[in-house]
Amino acid sequence: VPDGAPPGVTNTLPAGIHVMHIDDLGRPTFRYVSPRWLEICGLTGEQLITDPDALPGIVHPQDRNGWLAEHQRAAVRGTPVEWEGRLLVDEQEVWVVMQSNPCRQPEGETLWHGVIMDVTERRAASARRESSAQRMQRILENLPLSVVVATLTAERRVIFSNETFQRTFGYGPHELRSIAHWCRLVHPEDGPLSDSIVWWDQTVAQAKSVRGKTASRLFRVQRKDGETREV
Repeated sequence: VPDGAPPGVTNTLPAGIHVMHIDDLGRPTFRYVSPRWLEICGLTGEQLITDPDALPGIVHPQDRNGWLAEHQRAAVRGTPVEWEGRLLVDEQEVWVVMQSNPCRQPEGETLWHGVIMDVTERRAASARRESSAQRMQRILENLPLSVVVATLTAERRVIFSNETFQRTFGYGPHELRSIAHWCRLVHPEDGPLSDSIVWWDQTVAQAKSVRGKTASRLFRVQRKDGETREV
């Protein structure tokens, strides 16, 4: 691709590097791209030189308008380009992040110096984690036992309670704010509030240290409607 590689650029960088000019219609003209850039995009230097639509042509059809709008905005305002979307490389979807910063040249022209990064695996891993979390939530939702999930931070914030818990104790998903709040439901005959919180913290700390289960303890608690139950 055209000469003028930025000094110090190596072919071992995981990100592709480019220097480009963007016209007012959002169409880029590349002054330099690194070998890694070409590899990520599945293009050749000759294609970029001879075909101005080489890069727009591989942007996923559903993402193309956004890609073009981002480059038009950058060209008109002289602002950075920040875009994440899909390319179609050898008929495969490749998720990329493109970031470029404008650099005013001595002769008055503005060039954008930037990078392209393949984030396909990161996106796939994120999707797998989200799918796994959704499956786990469905399992917890349908258990016949009351389930509450709380953070292990000092505030012990409740982040989930299943429908069985809500039916059993009468509290909706947004009414139980923390474990301390839960402890306020403990019946006075089972000891003061502070004792319950101390017991909970010690039990969780012990379980974490040995990667084991928490100990059991019988509590008398009050439903929202005032009915007393043992749990």
